[in-house]
Amino acid sequence: MRNKFRRFKVLVSFLCIFAVFIQIGSAQKLKTITMEEALQQVFEESLSHNLLRREHDLTKKQYGLNKQPNLNLTATPMENINGDWKTPRGSLDLSIPLARGLDLSGILSFEASRKRIDTKPSASLSLNYSLFKVEEDNTPLWDRELLTQENALVLQTFSLLVNLRETLDRQLVEKAEYELLKLKLDAALLIPDFDTADLKRQFKAKNTELEDIEASLAKQQRELAMLLGIDGSVNYNPHLNINDLELDLTLEEYKDELFTFSSKWQRANSDLETAHKKLRNHRLSLGWDVVANGEVNLDEWKVGLFASKPLYPQRVIGEELELLVDKNELGLVETKNSLEDSLQNALRTIESEKGNLETQRELLDEVKEDYSLAERKFEAGLINDFQLSEAKIMLKRAELKYEHSKFAYGQSILNLWNLVGRNLRLSFVEVVN
Repeated sequence: MRNKFRRFKVLVSFLCIFAVFIQIGSAQKLKTITMEEALQQVFEESLSHNLLRREHDLTKKQYGLNKQPNLNLTATPMENINGDWKTPRGSLDLSIPLARGLDLSGILSFEASRKRIDTKPSASLSLNYSLFKVEEDNTPLWDRELLTQENALVLQTFSLLVNLRETLDRQLVEKAEYELLKLKLDAALLIPDFDTADLKRQFKAKNTELEDIEASLAKQQRELAMLLGIDGSVNYNPHLNINDLELDLTLEEYKDELFTFSSKWQRANSDLETAHKKLRNHRLSLGWDVVANGEVNLDEWKVGLFASKPLYPQRVIGEELELLVDKNELGLVETKNSLEDSLQNALRTIESEKGNLETQRELLDEVKEDYSLAERKFEAGLINDFQLSEAKIMLKRAELKYEHSKFAYGQSILNLWNLVGRNLRLSFVEVVN
């Protein structure tokens, strides 16, 4: 009879405590969301991505205008000079860049009188070409920049989902501990002269902790809603399953991808190439700046070759250009070392997170054994129902900690792939589903 009563008490305890583990999500009416669903919402509906695409397209158009015809209208509809009203007049200017240093321009001037509008057209083809000038390549890397920004959105989405998942899990366990403390306090109050001060302090502290978790959850739900581009009326329950990946974590495996993608590496190479060209042209020209200049219009044409040379010693200019080459060679080496260091750090982080994952798996196995032992002790009457409940909570904590270590492992892989320029919108499914 006594054993039956004990089992009844533990059953009641378990129903009070561990119903939390399965009911807390439904009580909050959370909507399950996967990484794939979140990204689909982000890239189709979210304001942040729409602004990103618009800014990218607009900047690309603005850059293209430098190579497009430029049409400008100037008008003076009315003007009074010393009491004399001038007739309305204006001009239409057209400029068309044909090539570097070669431009076609035209002007149509007009003046309106009471009887008619008089027009005067003019056009010219101008040439201003420096034979030894080196043009620096400042062409923006449009696709690379867009991929970088979109990858950042993927990482932000994953981070928000992980943080929300971990906070929900923490709430789950802390709520179970709260219920256990409540049962302990209720039982202690039934015992005459039992000092409940410590239990009350723990109960109050746990209640405060749960309130802080609630505040964190509200903030994280708002952040996720903003990223998804929704009004925030829905609270989400992220479902994240990290795949078990075996990667070749060597520098050579990813080095080519990294240097091909890195804009820093491309710029450093471009700067060095430009410095070499400047030095080579300076030596070929013997310091002379030679410009072909010409103009053809409706009335006349002219063409000429102009040359200029600074009077101070050319050796100084040559030394400046040689110094520029040496500095850019050093910059290239420093960029290479910096990129390789970043890659090594990313690989070491993956190794570290993988090691932590193995550690958490071993700890989970140990806690499972401890809980199995606690169950046997309870059946033998060696521990009470509260102690068994504590063992159950410890098991749940270990299970969640193991799951969270998977998230950190997956995050480290995505960070590596982002570093080497892989498209995370396409490759994230290899890590999380």
